[in-house]
Amino acid sequence: METKNKAKTGGKTEAKQLPAKAANEDGFNSERSDPEDILKRQIRDAFEPFDTENNNTCDEREIRSIMRYLGHYPSEKDISNFIMKRIKEDEEIRVKYSRFEDFMLKVMKENRYLPDDHDTLMQAFKVLDTDNTGLIDEQVMIEALTSNNYAFHDKEIELFLSVAKDVRTGKINYEKYVCGMLAGLI
Repeated sequence: METKNKAKTGGKTEAKQLPAKAANEDGFNSERSDPEDILKRQIRDAFEPFDTENNNTCDEREIRSIMRYLGHYPSEKDISNFIMKRIKEDEEIRVKYSRFEDFMLKVMKENRYLPDDHDTLMQAFKVLDTDNTGLIDEQVMIEALTSNNYAFHDKEIELFLSVAKDVRTGKINYEKYVCGMLAGLI
């Protein structure tokens, strides 16, 4: 038997066992995998860390982070005016996985909410590059990411910096980051 996924049980993380023949290296059954199954697995993998109550729900405030993790970047206006109305039931604070999965499958198949193009992203970063060096100081970036009503979560910032920041200089080479992101390398 081969360990592929982790399941949360009673606050502990326990490895799920899959038969070695049943799954390829990505954890999918090669005989039955189709593109939709792969998308569903990606959605589940992105959702699970936010299911803190282990009941197939997440806090509505986490939807933005989950969608970003999946490579889709809706505006805050789209999230509040459209997405939440589609995936939430009534006035519930928690979003059910089944509703989110149905919605995200459609988003992913239709390639909605994709990142902005290279020039737009570069212009956004250049606003923070007051010295016009192509580099942004870590503290300047953190302040920008946390100083508005739609601030990023600490974990999002930490992940971003772990990928974008040069460890030696503490600065972000934003052109390198944007090119890597758009090429799917980040």
